[in-house]
Amino acid sequence: MGSLDVAVAAQVRSMLRRVLHDRAAATGGRSAALIVTHDVVDALTLADRIIVLDNGTVVDDGPVEQVLRSPRSPFAADLAGTNMVSGRAVDAVDAAPASAGTGAAGRAGGRFRRPWPGRARPDGAATARQGSAPAAVERDAPSSPAAIRTVSDAQVRGATLHQLAAGEPAVAVFPPRAVAVYRTAPHGSPRNVFPVRVTAVEARGDAIRVRASGGPDIPLMAEMTATAARELGIAAGDEAVFVVKASEVRVYPG
Repeated sequence: MGSLDVAVAAQVRSMLRRVLHDRAAATGGRSAALIVTHDVVDALTLADRIIVLDNGTVVDDGPVEQVLRSPRSPFAADLAGTNMVSGRAVDAVDAAPASAGTGAAGRAGGRFRRPWPGRARPDGAATARQGSAPAAVERDAPSSPAAIRTVSDAQVRGATLHQLAAGEPAVAVFPPRAVAVYRTAPHGSPRNVFPVRVTAVEARGDAIRVRASGGPDIPLMAEMTATAARELGIAAGDEAVFVVKASEVRVYPG
């Protein structure tokens, strides 16, 4: 669908979705389809499970919503359009694991892979709920403070639902819309502050995405309105400060 215009691509995607549903219905949910794509829209609209390949290696694997909400590799984070900073846990955290539904049983379900236990569900409704369960657990469960330290010695504070050991590889994930952009560092409540150099300014619909580097191991993105970007006068090559509240950052084992 890469060479199709937007309207036609949407029609083809809709037709493919109907074909896959019809095939699942005809086989009682026991058929499977493999789709290879670089477009996250395809994954969101057509797939139950996503496997992310980077240089020929599987770097992420699981229900689509879970992988896009909690990427474990820079490639998957970029695909999901979110920020991911890698490092090591600063302190040990004894939090309740957020892995319910993500083990073998949780990952086995899929619209075109296995029927709902006890009855066939070719419409995929049951398996869609099954894939969304980890995200629901994460939103509802209490979290514990956590922090990671990057290779360049930057510290990122956030919260986690996982058990972490001090020094264990870990990642901090936060959405571009949670990033505030300043010319100079502000004062206030506990926040993560990243001095950055802007590398690109891109239009994304009615929003402006600012890409920047906080160091060799910290590629970052911020999202703001066109009005805010114009008032700030931000451009590629400028120095700026990205600020993220710790409450917006989720920390996971790396």
